[in-house]
Amino acid sequence: AYNATITTIYNSPRTVRVGNIRSVSEKYFSGQIDDVKIYNYARTQEQILEDMSAQGGSALGGGALKKPVLDLSFDEELGATAYDGSGNGNNGTLNAGATGGNTTATAMWDKGGKFGGAMEFDATNDYININDNASLDISSEISFSAWIKPRNLWSNDHFILEKRTLDISESNYWLQLNGDKLTFGLANSGWFEQDSTFSVVADQWQHVGCTYDNYTLTFYLNGKKETHILNKTMLVNNGAFAIGRSQSSGNYRYYDGLIDELKVYNYVLSDDEIKTLGNGGASLSMGGEATSANNNGTTVTGGSAKYCIPGDTVKCDKPVLELEMDEKSGTAAYDTSGNGNNGTLTGGPVWDRGKNGSALLFNHLNSNYINVPYNAGSLAFSGNAPISISSWINPEDNQEISTDARILTQSNEIVLKYDTSTNSAECILNSFTTNDRVNSGVSSISENYWNHVECVYNGTYMKIYVDGVEKNSVQPTGTYGGAVANFSVGGLGTNDNNYSGLIDDVKIYNYARTSAQISWDYNRGKEVNHWKFDEGAGTTVHDEGASLNHGTITGVTWKNESECKSGKCLEFDAISEKVSSVYSTTNARTISLWFKPNWDWNDSATHTFYGTSAVGQAGAFVLRKAGDNIDLAMWDNGAAQRLYRISSNYSWLSGEWHHLLATWDWDNTDGASIYLDGKRLLDGVIDNYDLTAYPKPVSGPTNQLIGNEQSGAYNFNGTIDEVKIYNYALTPLQVQIGYNNSSAINFR
Repeated sequence: AYNATITTIYNSPRTVRVGNIRSVSEKYFSGQIDDVKIYNYARTQEQILEDMSAQGGSALGGGALKKPVLDLSFDEELGATAYDGSGNGNNGTLNAGATGGNTTATAMWDKGGKFGGAMEFDATNDYININDNASLDISSEISFSAWIKPRNLWSNDHFILEKRTLDISESNYWLQLNGDKLTFGLANSGWFEQDSTFSVVADQWQHVGCTYDNYTLTFYLNGKKETHILNKTMLVNNGAFAIGRSQSSGNYRYYDGLIDELKVYNYVLSDDEIKTLGNGGASLSMGGEATSANNNGTTVTGGSAKYCIPGDTVKCDKPVLELEMDEKSGTAAYDTSGNGNNGTLTGGPVWDRGKNGSALLFNHLNSNYINVPYNAGSLAFSGNAPISISSWINPEDNQEISTDARILTQSNEIVLKYDTSTNSAECILNSFTTNDRVNSGVSSISENYWNHVECVYNGTYMKIYVDGVEKNSVQPTGTYGGAVANFSVGGLGTNDNNYSGLIDDVKIYNYARTSAQISWDYNRGKEVNHWKFDEGAGTTVHDEGASLNHGTITGVTWKNESECKSGKCLEFDAISEKVSSVYSTTNARTISLWFKPNWDWNDSATHTFYGTSAVGQAGAFVLRKAGDNIDLAMWDNGAAQRLYRISSNYSWLSGEWHHLLATWDWDNTDGASIYLDGKRLLDGVIDNYDLTAYPKPVSGPTNQLIGNEQSGAYNFNGTIDEVKIYNYALTPLQVQIGYNNSSAINFR
């Protein structure tokens, strides 16, 4: 904005022109003009910003929030710069200091933000510096919005932000915590500040806001407001803008805790606009993707929640090393775990397109790798300590020198490698007395293709997974680890052990990820099979899941959209009709489908929704309606049947659509469940649904069948649609979301 003084405005009868000015020589505008308006009054700063908004209006009335002058999301999770999203270039430089909990800029990034990442301040010497900028020199109206999670609420003050020249007493403005009170202040021939009456709390995310117009001061806490009269004018200065401390030399009063989504506006936000910011930018909080999760009884938020399965309650800590390799340039691969385990590119690996974002291309002939320094605090593994290692790999087909191509290694002690002679992945924990390695099996890794590999040791078993599926397990004896050595990605720096191809998203966890979590790591828990039955003709149904396991139909009738749940579907007439495809054995599974029976609940016949060939064989299973029961029958490794039966007063009528889902997990004490229309059925259970008491299957039948449990037996009579298979047991929350068509709110 620019200011000028106009002493006189002449009243002229001349016409208004757009695009040129009347003068001795006509001066024409070159370009485009739109939406010309003239007001007979002076527009305020907020009104001018409304003019700039294409929609205008209030936040809850459908218009967009006007743009802040500072907008820090803290979602970068790497580097030493927090980037300003306002367009004003107010980027912040991270300063961690040499002492305290954070000694590198990388360590200040925290995944557990309110939304995505956040910034952590250790109360010792952490802060962010933003150079003086005219957009932050605010003297008339100002608003602040932030999510804060303070660790400690001391009796003295600790600064959230301040705009001030270091060694003079004049401060443009500041926002701080004074004990558990939010405080706004300024300096103008003296110090003036006001505390809130409401109290913030420690170790919880809360939304705080503050507005001031040189007279009225308003505080907000989680949408509730209080108003005070301050009546003092803010003064502009050329000082820097600091986050996490004061700018008062020698008395910095560092903040302790997390800050997320920090915004500054050069006008007074309305109550509705504050509420919109408190709802994460949405006018109404209508649900959607979860921003928090249950981590073994502790609520985690933001980026930390992405390692957790919705509705699950087991441990799901963030990794201790996470190299996402999304820098796209430079010689550093930054650790986004928050532990500061940054890697240095050595020998010239090349930035390339990755599985997610960018990746690094390694060439074994060039001996290139990433060096990650040893960290006794986060990367020390020994004894029987659990560990999980995961990576996306896309190996080239020209691994000419060695079969031992290292994906990740700590000396020869902890190794994840690609065996080029068998096209398999192998995990090694070298100091175990016996069974120190586990291999994924011949041809389990595809060359010139992205493969997800994860290795887990849980203190008893060591397992290896490819694309979310367990391939093999061993039970080591003795202990492993203890090496004080750097980790490297892509090789050891010698041609004999170097890898050729792409590597992306390398992670190490200091606990054992579960089978369900590994499926979550692979494809966010999406189905491995999804037969929509939308082809409408032919004898092939295409699998749109991750496995591309297409099925063959026998004698089934195609039905049109008007008769189906979604798109087209298939009708079975109880005469040996089925859809068959290849079956892959896993220890856990979920089957989900929609069905419309041509019979009522009280029909005495047995109708099979889904099953496998060779019923009675170890690893076989069947989901069926038998008399007054819904049965989930499974056969353990001893070929003994384990029956989970629902027998109660449930009912349906012929011609009604219903959703049926069953889960089972041989590693879980709550291992079997049946859901009808999104609700778990618990009545009349036969046998113990704790499957851990029985020998889990290590192999299984060759085919899976829809509408039939084996050729010619117990055929389904009715219509089936939208069949999905997951290679883990869905949580109750996931079941409900799936039933509601993957939407947090269903309006049907």
